[in-house]
Parts: sequence; structure tokens; C-alpha cells
Amino acid sequence: KNPVWSGLAWDDDVQPEGMVFGRDEGAFSWTAGEYVLDENGSGTETLMTAAEIKMAPVQGFGLSAALYDYDNNVDALFGRVGGKGNLDNVSEDGFESDFTVLNAIASYKMNELLFAAEYVKNFGANTDNADVEDTGYAAGFSYALDDTNKVYYQYADIGNDSIFAGFAQDDLPSDLRSGWAGNIIGWRRDLGDSIRAHLWMMAVTDSGYDDAADDYRIRLDFNMKF
Repeated sequence: KNPVWSGLAWDDDVQPEGMVFGRDEGAFSWTAGEYVLDENGSGTETLMTAAEIKMAPVQGFGLSAALYDYDNNVDALFGRVGGKGNLDNVSEDGFESDFTVLNAIASYKMNELLFAAEYVKNFGANTDNADVEDTGYAAGFSYALDDTNKVYYQYADIGNDSIFAGFAQDDLPSDLRSGWAGNIIGWRRDLGDSIRAHLWMMAVTDSGYDDAADDYRIRLDFNMKF
């Protein structure tokens, strides 16, 4: 999870059922599992295999790397082909690429200042198609004004098939979960133990097309935990 702005490859709200095992040894941990993304009583289920390692080699420094391997029938999760940023293949009635996605994150915290960088690569991308973008990255920082206030900035460039867009951050425009590049800036404030206010703005460009248009958004969210 990117500590500056999370959800580029996997939204926090996506929590499929499955079987997971792992080990936590403090400064090093690992997990592996198999998840059911879509159950089909009369046909083939859609599964995903995932593995992740995390380590904190020195004080304030964190590293993690996760690999998500989606079944090739992941197209069936959504009622329309492509969409949400991934390229479609109309002739085969499915996505242009398969999805075996590496998501690596590095962070460093120094007092109130925190830096983070993220890298994604889809090893299943169909790079024979010149329109397919199989990599993406993000870099940003946050500053804690006090124990309940934080401001942050992040720049990201996420290739159209570098991630499975259906599970990416759902605060982004529905057609720009992937295939975009631009800036996100925001402020978070805890209003209590279970309520957080989040004011954020974005200015991004659809990176997958020559006639790319800018997309601007400003939102105020209230997130509650139960």
C-alpha cells in the first residue's frame, strides 16, 4: 500500500474471498494466496493468485513487492469489453492483454515528511500491439501538519494495460482507472477515531490517445470506519 496515495493498482475496497497463508517476522513478512474474483455455478470461476513480500531494512524505510496473476477469463467480471482504461480486443471479445501485474513500493519517513515511489509492470501485456502500455509509476510525498492533519502530492503515469483497471482506485474517473498521467494533491484530517475528511484535487491527461484531453476533478470525501 502506497502511504502517500494508495490504490493505483488495487483499491482498498476490493476484498475478494480466498485462502491466504504467510509469515510475519517483524522487519520481514510474506503472504501468498488464491482468491475467487467471480463465482460461476454453471461455468468457469475467475481466480487470481497473489504473493507479496514486505521488509523494513532500516528505521523509516519500507519496501514491498506484490505479484497479482489474474485468470485469462477476467473479462467476464464486467458487462462490457475493455473500459475503465484497459484496451479491448473486439475481434476476440475480450481484453487486449492478460494481466500478471508486479506492484513494487518504496517509502522513507523522516519526522513529519514521508516520500514514496511506486512501480507497476504487467508481464501479461500484449506488447505486440504498439498501443499497449505495460508499465507505470508514481512518486510523491506527504507532510504531517500534526497528529490529525496531513497534506500530500503525487505525480503518476499509469500505462493503459500496466494494471487491471477494474480493481484500481475507484475515486478516479471511471474511464481513467488506467491510461492516464498527471497530478494529485490533497489534505486529510481525522475528525475522530472513525471519521476522516479528505479534500483532494486531480489534473490528469488520458495518455493512451493522440487527441488526449485533460480531466480535472475536485472532491471532498468523508470516510467512516465501523
